Amino acid sequence: MKKILSLFLALLIVFGGTLGVACNSTADGGSEHTCVYNDVKYDAVNHWNECSCGKTISIEKHSFTKGKCACGYNDPDYVEPSNPSNPSNPSNPDPIIPTPTPTPEPEDADTIMRFVVTSDVHYRGKTGERDSADRLASIFESAYEYTDNQTEYKNLDGIFFVGDNTDNGTEAEQTAFFNYVNENTREGTFARAVMGNHEYVDGGYSNISAGLEMFLKCSGYEDDDMHFEINDYHFIMLSIDKYKSGQAKYEFITSSKREWLKAELDKALADDPTGEKPIFVFQHVAPSETMLGSNSAGDPNLKTLLDSYPNVVDFSGHTHRPLTDPGSIWQGTFTALQTGSMAYLDLNITGHPTYNDAGIVSVDENGGWYNGGAKFSIRNAIMYYICELDENNVLTIKVINALTGNIVGDPYVIDSFGDPTGFDYTDERKTNSVAPTFKGSDTITLKSTIGSNLSFSFPQATCKDVVQNYRIEVYEGATLVKTEYKHAGSFWGDLMPETMNVSFGGLKAATKYTLKVYAVNSFAKESIPLTKEFTTDAYSANAIADIFSVKFNADGSATDTVTNTTLKTVGAPAISDGVATFDGNDAFVYEKASAWYPILKEAFTIETYVNQTTNVKKAIVGSMEYGGFGLHYVDGNYRMMIYGTSSESGQSFSTPVSTGEWTHLVGVYDGTNIHVYINGVLMGSQQIKGAFTPSIYDAQSLVIGADVNGKNTIEDYGKCQLKSVNIYSGALTQEQISNLYNGYSN
Repeated sequence: MKKILSLFLALLIVFGGTLGVACNSTADGGSEHTCVYNDVKYDAVNHWNECSCGKTISIEKHSFTKGKCACGYNDPDYVEPSNPSNPSNPSNPDPIIPTPTPTPEPEDADTIMRFVVTSDVHYRGKTGERDSADRLASIFESAYEYTDNQTEYKNLDGIFFVGDNTDNGTEAEQTAFFNYVNENTREGTFARAVMGNHEYVDGGYSNISAGLEMFLKCSGYEDDDMHFEINDYHFIMLSIDKYKSGQAKYEFITSSKREWLKAELDKALADDPTGEKPIFVFQHVAPSETMLGSNSAGDPNLKTLLDSYPNVVDFSGHTHRPLTDPGSIWQGTFTALQTGSMAYLDLNITGHPTYNDAGIVSVDENGGWYNGGAKFSIRNAIMYYICELDENNVLTIKVINALTGNIVGDPYVIDSFGDPTGFDYTDERKTNSVAPTFKGSDTITLKSTIGSNLSFSFPQATCKDVVQNYRIEVYEGATLVKTEYKHAGSFWGDLMPETMNVSFGGLKAATKYTLKVYAVNSFAKESIPLTKEFTTDAYSANAIADIFSVKFNADGSATDTVTNTTLKTVGAPAISDGVATFDGNDAFVYEKASAWYPILKEAFTIETYVNQTTNVKKAIVGSMEYGGFGLHYVDGNYRMMIYGTSSESGQSFSTPVSTGEWTHLVGVYDGTNIHVYINGVLMGSQQIKGAFTPSIYDAQSLVIGADVNGKNTIEDYGKCQLKSVNIYSGALTQEQISNLYNGYSN
């Protein structure tokens, strides 16, 4: 392939006048240049093309003959050159401009093998949130649908699971997992799994033999390791046998297993006299210092072993990183790919001073993230690989969105094995990476500057190497006063949102600021920023609920008037004249409360006008107790509760009140203290323990008339009447709270 590219490039240079070639060389002597001819772009270093047909495939697909590209594109500006002889001087005709003979387009090589690779299913045997039976089903359904739609090679030869097949490693989970795999694997497809660390959970990490025994019992395998062939190509699958107890740092595979692996690799090499065939290796933990996530969760002994086998294509799991990131593949002394997760994602934030390498979780479609609690990460960004090998030993690896069945991004194409000098996915990609760009028409759109809160939106930037995150900076004059990071959402693949919506607090009223948004790609190259100047609103004695404000409708529904969102109804709350009555079985649920937390963590105020109808411990409004905040009625007292991410953060404050009477109840968090107001009067304050960093992965919902626990189950249904529930950015003042109360009392 590279010889064909060189020949074609030479033709372009020789016949540049005919084809309209324009080349630009870099200052380092022309190590990289771009040639534009008939609307086709060729990058001689990275070997990719762009044509008006929208495809970025091999150069053979974009050869031009008389203005027509092999892909079907016709150049509207092409004019065929004329070459007439000169009749006035036959002995000296006009020079004939030679027309190059385009390189014949080779026929597509036949596919001779196709297999699926996935990992970290964390099967729990149920459908629904945080469970993964539906995730496992989506692999089989979408993979076989893809295969059935092929016109030539219609086989799916293998489906391989690279560990953490189950969440807890119990006999019930593993039996259910393997039963599903066995029942849904078609004839002609070989399915196989290896052990990950979660397969040892039930037996205990200190009892490796018990975990192995359970795995073999449930799988029906004779051994946890296996070396087999498909269509004369070697596959080696290796289970880890060392985790936590007695483990040297990042050592997951014992020396005896490594010796077995080396012996099997040597057998595979001896079986290939050409030295050009790939050898496929699968194990749960990555060889360290290779692809994304392997530095903090890889095995250096495995890396040292595989360094001597350039034919190896190694697949590993464990890292839970998104497959859409170009760092998912690494080529150095061999080829390594991480396989993501079908359950939940760990991410990094490239360029972040703390989370550039560390795993964090993404919690919403607007780039919100949190450090920890991976099991509560976004769960509908699930992808896996379909790998296809052709008769010329060219391996094409496609990322498939299991939810849509669509191919995401450009496939990885590997056409050289055994010779690292022919590798394309090396560390040089970082050096050659091009920064993201915003379109010239792109702009920041301000949505709100009420009080200390800023809300705005902007369109996604574009980048060949994937936009990984956005760094958002706020300046007061020349002074940087705030920096926020947001995931770009590239891990959604074809479901990635087109626009980012961002909110945060902590600004000053009546102050002029400059907002800058930088797009950062996976290799830390950043764009020229979008810039916007704005001025926050001046202080007003009449506060406006800018976070949330409920309206109880005559038809029995409830609406958040800030976002015009209809709340989920539980039971049948009775509504009359704008007042909702809850009888201990009813509630309204706003399901996207986590989007507020960048604002609320600075300061916020929650207000309600409530009539407590029974002297029983019940919730009035809550956002997951011990994970967020809420107002409760407990033993004759109204209580504001606020909790962060650990037992050391958060606090509650109570004040007595009588049942059967309407009360204006306000809870204020000012960044350090809780203040509770009853009917416009401050009843008391309490300093919280630690900072209020809301538990985003727990506190997903705000429930009116009840609370909700960490399993997203409604509980503590209240018996009360409510006329309002409002949430404000920032800590309201005594004056503002008094004015709110007067609005009810008058």
